[in-house]
Amino acid sequence: MGKGGVWSGVVPSLMLYVENCGFQKWVDAEEWPEALKNSLGRLWSMYHEASDKRIEERLENAKLVQELVEDMDKFKKNYYSLMDDVDKFMKDQEKRVMEANLKKMNDEKEAIFDLDRPALEAEMIALDLVLLQLIALDLVVVLQVALLLVVVLQVALVLLVLLLVALLYL
Repeated sequence: MGKGGVWSGVVPSLMLYVENCGFQKWVDAEEWPEALKNSLGRLWSMYHEASDKRIEERLENAKLVQELVEDMDKFKKNYYSLMDDVDKFMKDQEKRVMEANLKKMNDEKEAIFDLDRPALEAEMIALDLVLLQLIALDLVVVLQVALLLVVVLQVALVLLVLLLVALLYL
């Protein structure tokens, strides 16, 4: 090998290309190579597609949240309607029980004047039993209303959980 080593027989322009690895041609040139332009174009299109997809997902999530809020409003309205119905039912039931009790008391009052002492005692025992039955009936009605309220609260809780899940995905 001579004075120039391995490169002594290589053409000088090839030596320049090897020394700077060809960077001078595309960095200093006025226009980029087609392969680089195509790659950058694909990268920008991928960026815009991803951006558009995120916007679409946000819109879908917003629509889902809006639907859930509307459903929750409907269920709230239904819940308050049910609560009003339960309240009305309880007041009507209480009124009926009170009217029945008042009627029985008036009937007892009239019967007291017509009966003798042993018959009155037997009648009082019977009335006490009837009163206990009415109290038991009242308790059954109260338990039924309580169960209805539990179901309504469960529905409201499920809606709240659905709303929270939707909000977490935003």
